[in-house]
Amino acid sequence: MKTVACACPSETSFGEVLAALVAPNGERTPLTDDCIARMVSIGAGGEPVLHLVVLGRVGDYFSQTCPLEAGCPLDVDGLFEWWRRMCVYHPENEPYASVKAAKGIERALAGVLAKHLEGEDSSTVEGVWLEAFNTKPSEQQAVDIEHDAADAKELEVLCARLLTPAERKHLLPQVPASWMLAIDRSVFSEESIDVPEKIQPWWRTTKWRVGLVGGGVVAITTLACVLSTTLRADTELVVPDDNLSEVELSSLQTSLDVCSRAFKETAQRMQPVENTNWAVLGVCDGYGGRLVCADREHSQDPFCHSFGLPTKFDLADVGKAIERYRAPHTCAIHCNTLEEGVSLVQQRTALELAPTILGANVTNLGPDELEELGNQIWQKFKQGPECLQTCSHNDECPMARFREPIVDCNCTMSTTECTGQRDNLVRQVVLFDFKPQAETALDTEVLKTFVRRHAFDECSVKCWASVENEDVDYIDEEDYIDEEDYVDESTSERPPMLNTTTSESPATIKSTTMEPLILDGDLSEVELSSLQTSLDVCKRAFKATAE
Repeated sequence: MKTVACACPSETSFGEVLAALVAPNGERTPLTDDCIARMVSIGAGGEPVLHLVVLGRVGDYFSQTCPLEAGCPLDVDGLFEWWRRMCVYHPENEPYASVKAAKGIERALAGVLAKHLEGEDSSTVEGVWLEAFNTKPSEQQAVDIEHDAADAKELEVLCARLLTPAERKHLLPQVPASWMLAIDRSVFSEESIDVPEKIQPWWRTTKWRVGLVGGGVVAITTLACVLSTTLRADTELVVPDDNLSEVELSSLQTSLDVCSRAFKETAQRMQPVENTNWAVLGVCDGYGGRLVCADREHSQDPFCHSFGLPTKFDLADVGKAIERYRAPHTCAIHCNTLEEGVSLVQQRTALELAPTILGANVTNLGPDELEELGNQIWQKFKQGPECLQTCSHNDECPMARFREPIVDCNCTMSTTECTGQRDNLVRQVVLFDFKPQAETALDTEVLKTFVRRHAFDECSVKCWASVENEDVDYIDEEDYIDEEDYVDESTSERPPMLNTTTSESPATIKSTTMEPLILDGDLSEVELSSLQTSLDVCKRAFKATAE
């Protein structure tokens, strides 16, 4: 459903299409008490997306086949029929590269608007332009589309949805006070699980055409809009991810040796950050990995941060934090193998729990010794069925289920897992966290990271507690491996969350060199890496201490 520039006659006049924007008497159509707001995303067939906050009245709809007053959903196909107020929206901390990339889409939209406003009073035109683009019309470049259809600009309305609380807060100081009534009634509430029927997912294919003629450039625009899911509370991310702090990001930075090895394997795959989609899920099949980034093109001085196992942060969270705090030029993804993922979980388990559970000093232990201790610890833990929480799209379960404390759930370690099957390939994402105090409620906020855009079919939160009674059997394969998930005999030594296959064929364990964990002295390399600050923090500290 795209806005395609081509050379063909216009079938619908601008006066009909955009009548909601300017009244027949030339004045702006007022915002009434029944107006609502939507966050509308427009793209051009690639990664750049332009976000618009659009306000309109539900009754502004010209089609007689599906009047909104009769209960039909908001018609994005009639976006320009419905629009009374609009402004381009830039998320907080949006990278400059993203703003720049969306300029072409903004110019194309401006071209449509400019043609519609021809003949209107100059003060009206200027008011609309300042409101929409925060600039005067003379400063806004019109869309420049050649006659050749091969060079035509394609636009598509990707979705229209309710606003999030964070977006409402970000808009508050930027928009007129008269907009806030419509915005306030159009914000998704985390506490409200019910979504009105009129904004449930639906699709339309109605098309309309608009002619653009001016300055020797002829462009005909065809718009077929699609209203996708309006951030349904039961299956999609409905609030922005919690931002990682700079300290949390620093704790994920790997050692120089680990990063150097990862860089050698990914140097030819480094891509500009502006072309990177951090929201790709299941990219490392649940085994975790690291983001390898550099400050400039062809740099030989990379920095790396872990995501996924053995941490509680996924690629999207870590990637956005790196872009926010480090502003790298290029990045690549380096995935753990199955064996590496197992090893890192066991090593981290030993570092966190061996001193208290086994009474072991882990200060100067190497990878193999830490793995052995970690395996011993896992044999002393059992998954508590009373702690299990699951959520599938078929169940249409609310996210609130995962935020309620679980009674009698004494959790020391917890995992959040999501799986989904696409094109006969099973994908999974797994996060891992410690809860050292038994009375601590199970923290499942990380689950919201996964349930995006129907990317997964099922998610679950599992909890492991120490087997304190000697009469209780230690955990074995049957406790956590389904027969269909069995890979080979070596799985008995794996942490339970890794005992699944991620494709139709059994997983292949590769021979790899484990990450070194030893430094001379009392701290291990992992512990030292966790103390390394970000480059910005270090630069500020250096300026203060250089003398």
